[in-house]
Amino acid sequence: KADLYQDSIDASADDAGLSHGNNWSITTSIIAQGLNPGGQTEDAGYRFGGVTIAQGVTIDSAFLKFYAADTDTLSTPVCNLKFFCEDTANAVTFADDSTEFNSRMANPTTDSATWSDVAGWDKSNWYTSIDIKAPIQNIINRADWSSGNYLVIFVMDNVSSGDAERLSRSWDSGIPANTVHLEIYYSSSGATNSKQFRRFRK
Repeated sequence: KADLYQDSIDASADDAGLSHGNNWSITTSIIAQGLNPGGQTEDAGYRFGGVTIAQGVTIDSAFLKFYAADTDTLSTPVCNLKFFCEDTANAVTFADDSTEFNSRMANPTTDSATWSDVAGWDKSNWYTSIDIKAPIQNIINRADWSSGNYLVIFVMDNVSSGDAERLSRSWDSGIPANTVHLEIYYSSSGATNSKQFRRFRK
């Protein structure tokens, strides 16, 4: 049976969104992923940690869970999203700077995961991504990774069509329980998942 590590966003500067129409924020209550009505791509970044999984552990599966901030149940246009990690062993918080965000997105892991034709979302419901274990495995396999470090997962538009955005709640929505959640299932007797117990015993 796989062990489970669970986490969610800890602070305002741990999630951020960038519309390439130059709308940038680390404090917005809603983060968009996909293609907005103006035809601009929308990308997001999420920082999790400390991730109490030991270096080199096998990741069986991993998922992001989003709490929908609005309803978009149209079957067309098509929303396509791509997931990858920032290729660093211990990711820092996001700065209030779109240039910095873009430079970090330009340092991706070798592997990524693609969520194609994302079904529409209903407001105030949870939605689970496709399996994103591949880029997370890239980070856990780094020689300089240590249990307790932080990782960043980027979600970017992947050639969506029309008005195909998916809106989720951020830490700044005022309800931390509705921030994006990370679940990692892994196989190793040497790894720990102590953070999830600290978080959910509050």
